[in-house]
Order: sequence, then structure tokens, then C-alpha cells
Amino acid sequence: MNRTVGTLQVMASRLGVGKSSSHEYARLSRIGRKGDHRTRCLPIGHLRIRCGYQERKIANTGLLADDWISEHRRLWEENNGPVPDGDVVFFKDGDPMNCEPENLNLATHADLLKRGREQWIKLPLCVRQAISAARKLERTIRGIEDEK
Repeated sequence: MNRTVGTLQVMASRLGVGKSSSHEYARLSRIGRKGDHRTRCLPIGHLRIRCGYQERKIANTGLLADDWISEHRRLWEENNGPVPDGDVVFFKDGDPMNCEPENLNLATHADLLKRGREQWIKLPLCVRQAISAARKLERTIRGIEDEK
């Protein structure tokens, strides 16, 4: 026919011709196979652990940021309404696997920094010095690796 794929797609669109539902079903059944880089088709409501936090799938758009929400944030919004801009939901006991509503609290980023500083001060001096030395060593190692 001597036409490009793009030209044929435009012509099909103008005529209102599309792919059949069986074609769409076959395309969706390939998602998740080797070589396919799209998100696996996990059911909505699926709970996963990512970076130590529980996340629940709430949609199936294929966009990770839109499909998943932190379980603790979801539970907070379910029980207390939306989280205001600039605030975060945190765990009272510090355990991100404990998503009970009684264990969740709301704070600003500044409050969290203050809370972390207070916990840092409570550590014994020798522990603080050891942590600081370890961080300094890590920065030095990273600097040497960057020079290579």
C-alpha cells in the first residue's frame, strides 16, 4: 500500500476504525511477561512493602505514582480526612509496619526535624561521636570513588 504506519493510524482514526476488544485483551495478557517493562497487573487492593513501608494499589493506570498510596496515609485519610499541604503522617512508635490508626499522627516537616533532633540528643555522647565518624568515613569513601 506504500503508506507509513502513522498515516494508516490517522486514516483509521478519521474513519472511526479501531482495534477489536480481542486485540486489547491479547495486549493486556502480555503485560508482565519477560521483556515487558510495564507494571505487573496486580489487583486493586493489593498490599506490598516498598522501602520498609506498606503501600496499597488503588488504581490500574500503569503509572506507579498514581496507582499506589502509602497504607498509613490512606488509613489516616480514611479516618481523619485529607492530609493538609506541608504536613506528613508519621508513626508514634517509629514502626512503619504498625499502621493502626491509634499509632498514626500528623505533623509538619519542622516538627519531625525537631523530634529527630531530640532523639539524637538523647543518645549517649560516645554513640553520637561514633555515628558522626562513620558518616564522615562514608563521605570520604564516596569522594574517593567519585574521583576515579
